[in-house]
Amino acid sequence: MVCLDVVRPRRAEHVVIYRDDRQFAAWPFNVGVWKYRGDEIVVGYARRRCEYAEPWQVNHGYAPPEGGGGLYLARSTDGGVTWKERRFTETIDLAQRAQAGRLAAPQAPLDLRHPDLAIFHSGDAVILSLDRARSFPHGVRLPYAGHEKVMGRPDYVIRPDGACVLFSTVSTTTGVEGRPVCYISRNGGQSWEFFSYMSEEPRQHMVIMPSGVWLDSGRMIAAVRVQMQRHAFSFWSLVYASDDGGRTWGLLSRVNDLGAPCHLLLLDDGRVAATYGYRSCPFGIRARLSEDGGATWGAEIVLRDDGKSWDLGYPKTVQLDGGDLFTAYYFNAAEDPVSVDGGVRHIAGTRWTP
Repeated sequence: MVCLDVVRPRRAEHVVIYRDDRQFAAWPFNVGVWKYRGDEIVVGYARRRCEYAEPWQVNHGYAPPEGGGGLYLARSTDGGVTWKERRFTETIDLAQRAQAGRLAAPQAPLDLRHPDLAIFHSGDAVILSLDRARSFPHGVRLPYAGHEKVMGRPDYVIRPDGACVLFSTVSTTTGVEGRPVCYISRNGGQSWEFFSYMSEEPRQHMVIMPSGVWLDSGRMIAAVRVQMQRHAFSFWSLVYASDDGGRTWGLLSRVNDLGAPCHLLLLDDGRVAATYGYRSCPFGIRARLSEDGGATWGAEIVLRDDGKSWDLGYPKTVQLDGGDLFTAYYFNAAEDPVSVDGGVRHIAGTRWTP
């Protein structure tokens, strides 16, 4: 059951993490967001040059001739109040380096329960860090296991036995995106094996971008983005559950009417928070809370409804040491003085009290 009420959080404070009037910055969900002790937060995102002079320049597939794009990390050591940025890709994408065999797999098993762990997963590459995403010295390619494509984003669960279950997406039998799957490493990230399918083979839609958590009950749940192939704005979030460590999965619930991709976070009090972009008017960022492990969801919480166009979202949420939540996403604001196609795409965050 889904509660149909719409509410506001008790408290919400918005911040700009990164903005440049000549840059298109987006997709924290695709690059990664990590939280460490002492309220240190790392937010990853992609950006490229954009003049915002014509609508076609704002298109996701546009590649300006002068380049200047890449992946970046913004870091805050004060719970999201202030931010510093550095380039995540030096001269070549880390993912490309892993694919070219220029990053080495760990020679010994890594402690994947290390408090400073970060795993970056792009395409078929898995990049690992044990120093709060300051360096990523280890990289491994995933096996395709008979699939034409692997289209991963960084989301994973460390099981109590130390195994890492990595959520990913592979192409369907027709070669299109996609179907959610799990990979597993039982040797500290030295190698990865195909583990399980999370849903049936999609037909008229795609089921992609899984995000999961391990519950205290021993159940694992993961939200996925369901999108109709022929109608780009009809997408919502479903939750699948596994009671055997990720070997098999079954449908558990539907989070919302509309909104995806959806990130799941297990809160300190045992509730599960789901956050997602809302690409229908009024555009913005929304959330829901579950008190029963994702079986049912409470009122829809509007974090923001001041977006200028549909082109926003891809959030990830972390819980700060004092209990507040911090949600990072990309955004375009209604009050933006740049008017072309919704305004400047930038990285923003909301600190809120559920």
